[in-house]
Amino acid sequence: MIAPMSGAVPVGVLLMPLSFMAGTGLLLWWGWRLWHLRRGQPRPPLRIWQWVLAVWLSILLFSTLLGLVQMVWSDHCQAQQLSRLQRLTHITLERPMAWGDITLPAGSHIQRDMPQGSADGTDGQPDLRGLQEIRFPHPVPLGDIWVNALSVHHQVLLELALPHSFTGPVPRTVRCEPGNMLQLSPVERPTSFDRNLFPRRLNGLVLADWVFDACFVTTPIGVRYWKGGRLVWAVEPLYEPAETGQGRAP
Repeated sequence: MIAPMSGAVPVGVLLMPLSFMAGTGLLLWWGWRLWHLRRGQPRPPLRIWQWVLAVWLSILLFSTLLGLVQMVWSDHCQAQQLSRLQRLTHITLERPMAWGDITLPAGSHIQRDMPQGSADGTDGQPDLRGLQEIRFPHPVPLGDIWVNALSVHHQVLLELALPHSFTGPVPRTVRCEPGNMLQLSPVERPTSFDRNLFPRRLNGLVLADWVFDACFVTTPIGVRYWKGGRLVWAVEPLYEPAETGQGRAP
């Protein structure tokens, strides 16, 4: 494969206006000769170098126009392909689905990795082994924890919908407020990983595989979904101003 030249793009951008200017000048020149011909004052016949220059400028103009059309068509095809891919990575559940210890309600907006093989399982449910983030249409229980959204991309984060108290890594109780982000750490040997996939992906969120790690204040989990043929951000709940720091002692 031949590596593209680093200056190809600037040269192409510069060549387009120059070719249009040359083409415009060529048309004006031919029009000037035709005007003199109709007045009965034809100009002298073109010399060889003038014919070569006229043909070269004509080729330059049409090749530039063709290149512009190809660029527009290529951008359109790439946009269509990206849209098809994003319709597989950004989905909205049409019916409830169990995912470990949590039941994902209908209307949940999900962002996931590109599914392997078919986008749906044999039961018609979407493949969530590459799940990254979820925004729920309403608070959802995970055990005795109520959450508005969760993220399992690189780490497990829960966006709390209701206040909850946890026993932290140090022997003290930490109270997390609504809107706080709860971070979980895996136990020594989680059972909810898919061992047939690399890198490992979750088959479902099983609380027995995770322990409380930290509670902190950050921005809500952002998830986009399809609406009216375009991706828009899901509406995030409005939380009361949260205290800074990793939770607080009750």
